[in-house]
Amino acid sequence: MADKRHTATVYRADLLWSFSAIAEDQQSRLAALLGFEEDEPPEQEPVTKTTGTPPEERDTETVQPQPQANIPQTRSQTSSYYRIVDRQVDAEKMATAEDRPAPPGWFTQAKPTYFAETQTRIPAMHRVQPEFPPLVAWPRLWPLLQRVLGGDVPGTRPDLNKLVKQVSQGEQIHRIPKTTRYTWSPTARLLIDINESNFPYRQDFIRLEQQLTAWRGAEGLETHYIYDEPGGTIARYDSGHEKLEPWCSPAPDTPFLILSDLCMHDKSRRNFYQWLVFGKVLNLQGIRPSVLMPVAERQVDKRLLRYFNCIIWDGSSSLKSIQGDEQSEQNPTDHTARVEHLLALLFPALRVELGLLRAIRQLLPASQYDVGHEVGLPT
Repeated sequence: MADKRHTATVYRADLLWSFSAIAEDQQSRLAALLGFEEDEPPEQEPVTKTTGTPPEERDTETVQPQPQANIPQTRSQTSSYYRIVDRQVDAEKMATAEDRPAPPGWFTQAKPTYFAETQTRIPAMHRVQPEFPPLVAWPRLWPLLQRVLGGDVPGTRPDLNKLVKQVSQGEQIHRIPKTTRYTWSPTARLLIDINESNFPYRQDFIRLEQQLTAWRGAEGLETHYIYDEPGGTIARYDSGHEKLEPWCSPAPDTPFLILSDLCMHDKSRRNFYQWLVFGKVLNLQGIRPSVLMPVAERQVDKRLLRYFNCIIWDGSSSLKSIQGDEQSEQNPTDHTARVEHLLALLFPALRVELGLLRAIRQLLPASQYDVGHEVGLPT
């Protein structure tokens, strides 16, 4: 294969790595898309054998070239990666400035220390922490949080309709009724569950709490963290100090939001049943909380819908409560195949951070790759 472009951005190593990931009948098409073209083999002239007779009476015998034996192609079991460690200029072999192509800007502007050995053997400019994309864009989360943690608050303008109705019914007016408007509720409860199964999403939980406090304000917002089990000991932070307290249920009319996976990513069924018991206790108290879950809809157990308003926390979600009548399912084999595909895309990386994993996953079709595939990869 030969590169037919002037500036090569895709190298033969990339081509060979791509060949190992696709079928053989698609290799020629992939090579053309990457900018490579197939070299035509040189034509071999037939070899002529002559006998001892005179030239004018000589019989010619054409011998066809023997086909080479089919040598099975082998694929290397290991991969090698190379980086620039030094550069040297050979004055005798250098062409004139007009003939040779100009080097790229990053090469000419590189500092002398760029090629120096470092402790991690990676240049400093490449040791940058990747950005952490959110599961859902913040402008989309604003209406959801205000819907869940909001309520009708009395305004300043009098409600003329209620006032006229009271007068027409002969009621004594002790207080002029006011019009109401829907905004953040004066009091709200936020319960955050960070456990071993959903630990990769801890940054999403903490950032949402910080963003909610910036939007709504800390006044009247009670933020609790589950310390051991739902309905047991909770932890809250006051001026940076942790305080452990027993769980106390909010008032039935208090907006209540939970950030948790409800142990859908946990292999232990015992923890899942604890959430069912906790939801049943809240239901007996007249409380039905909303749960923002970083879980695929196909992974949600329908029994949770009896006690919780489960909302999928993902970019492809409608951010509405799951009804449970048409729950999507996926073959476990398909789930494993897509997790392996994500691993193949992350193969060149020395260390896979959650931000890189999520950025790659969000570039793929949302109908095939969801938030449930992130926790299935070892990070």
